[in-house]
Amino acid sequence: MKWTVKELIKTTTDYLRKKAIDEPRLTTEILLAHTLTMKRVSLYLNFDKPVSEEELATFRNFIKRRLSNEPVQYIIGETGFMGLNIETQDGVFIPRQETEILVSEVKKWIEKQIFDEFILYDIGTGTGVIALYFAQFFKNARIYASDISDLALDCAKNNCIRYNIKGRISFLSGDLFEPFNEVEKADVIVSNPPYIPTDEIQKLPEIVKKEPQETFDGGKGGLYFIGRIIKEAKDYLKSKGLLAIEIGIKQSEPVKKLFEQEDTYEDLRIIPDLRGIKRIVIAQRKK
Repeated sequence: MKWTVKELIKTTTDYLRKKAIDEPRLTTEILLAHTLTMKRVSLYLNFDKPVSEEELATFRNFIKRRLSNEPVQYIIGETGFMGLNIETQDGVFIPRQETEILVSEVKKWIEKQIFDEFILYDIGTGTGVIALYFAQFFKNARIYASDISDLALDCAKNNCIRYNIKGRISFLSGDLFEPFNEVEKADVIVSNPPYIPTDEIQKLPEIVKKEPQETFDGGKGGLYFIGRIIKEAKDYLKSKGLLAIEIGIKQSEPVKKLFEQEDTYEDLRIIPDLRGIKRIVIAQRKK
């Protein structure tokens, strides 16, 4: 049987739906578009296009991988974030939509300042997406991005090459602020740290567990890394510098207390995500 794009989309969508795969139509279209090396919208302009046996074999392999709970982002090797196409790879945390809110809030704060030049740290950079966005958007930014994972740093560097900004971001290897001891203080520190409580890791969906668990595991209550960042950042922030952190569900109150215990910060704000979950915490260092 010779399959067309339209027939393959319908049959595969129905099949994935029966297998209880999330967003079966979207998954089908993304994987088929990647197979045919075209944009998703082009599928609709090529409904009657026949799919070759070679393409069909590739597509079936992608579907098999998705049925084994492999994330689509790993299968196709990229994901979208703030209008960017970001390289992803097995073993590196996949950027989430919630982090776009973190980036947007920091961007708004920077735009209100009067900077000839400013220094930004991205702690736990992963694919490098936060650092990459600010390097793209602010030509007066000097950016340092760190991660404890060499695999993540390699992925982040590849994304810099992809967007031709190699050299605009300095990548540092190490745990949280450890690699910043010889770096000048920051005007802005941004982080999306692990914040899932350890005892909840096993409750995560199987597809999420395909990602490296160390990128989720925030220790008891999910506050281990958040607490360290709040405590340690004050030694790396300039006067009136901004600290912005993404946090988890029901963590806003304990995180607020962590800030208050330091007595180093002011103008603390807690910002919800699109679902109303208090997701972003922002504060400035006192003089």
